[in-house]
Amino acid sequence: MRGLVTTGGVRDVSDLRRLGFPVWAGAQNAQGTVKATAGSVNVPIVVGGVTVRPGDAIVADDDGVLCVPRDSIESALTASRSRTEKEAASREAYQGASSASTATSSAGSSPSSAWST
Repeated sequence: MRGLVTTGGVRDVSDLRRLGFPVWAGAQNAQGTVKATAGSVNVPIVVGGVTVRPGDAIVADDDGVLCVPRDSIESALTASRSRTEKEAASREAYQGASSASTATSSAGSSPSSAWST
């Protein structure tokens, strides 16, 4: 297990962060829980209205959490690599345009004339 996604609450968030254990939770709560049963493993569950089945890939970052069904993982990876390359090219183009306008501006042009072409 590389992290935890839950619609419930978690506690000891600073300890989890210090341990490098990523958690996406619906709430933080100082009160502990009571665990009457051990729970189940490798069965479908529903989190936030999404059914997650054994073998599905869970992808999470600061922007959110995504469940990729097992049979769509390869196509999702291909699409994600393509998107990453496109975004990198867009960033490079933007940075190049930004650098060019800075160079023009520092050569004596006013910022407004650099944008009026």
